[in-house]
Amino acid sequence: MIPRLPPTAVVLGATGLVGGYLVSELTTSGVAVTVVGRRPLPGHHDPALSFHLLDFEGLRADPSTGTDLFAGDPAVFVALGTTRKAAGSKEAFRRVDLEYVRAVGQAARAAGVSHLLAVSSVGASVTARNFYLQVKGEAEEALDALDFPSLTLARPSLLLGHRTTPRPLERWSGALMGSLRPVLKGPFTRYRPIHARTVARALVQAARDPATGTAVLESHHLARLGG
Repeated sequence: MIPRLPPTAVVLGATGLVGGYLVSELTTSGVAVTVVGRRPLPGHHDPALSFHLLDFEGLRADPSTGTDLFAGDPAVFVALGTTRKAAGSKEAFRRVDLEYVRAVGQAARAAGVSHLLAVSSVGASVTARNFYLQVKGEAEEALDALDFPSLTLARPSLLLGHRTTPRPLERWSGALMGSLRPVLKGPFTRYRPIHARTVARALVQAARDPATGTAVLESHHLARLGG
């Protein structure tokens, strides 16, 4: 039997780099997509695409308020994320990248969702010295603790692609890492920059054939799956 995508999907974080490509890849594949966020996607008129306004603070306070979003067991893609600079503080960053993600997971699990796919980061670990990676690791553990029948955690390296909000440091880092690509071999291949479209395609492929339990896709795995 050829693995098929579920007929419906919910995408959170669609205004971000990976999330935008996810919406495009899913709708192109014939999936009916519900985008959940704090503001509608500009310029989208695809009949296969609907939008649901969500109060993330309300969801954080009571995840049960979000269970209706996940009725019918859609594939749930969580691409929520911000930066410490954009958030304004460590606490605000943690709220988005950990607490909102956990609340989404709790609501989806309570609704009976069988497969949740989340975008994390290369190097994510609760023991990481880097604050960003530590929070990403905490978010991974929070989702894993919910015991989804299938949980896919994507850990991309530095993301390439067009952002609506420029990140000069990220562009500089991308150029530097790109120049180092020939020497990033063996165990270091996971640190090669990867295009956000490739990550999105890899996640869509993972949704076609969900693994049992928790599957971690490192950046080089994403490159192969989404290439």
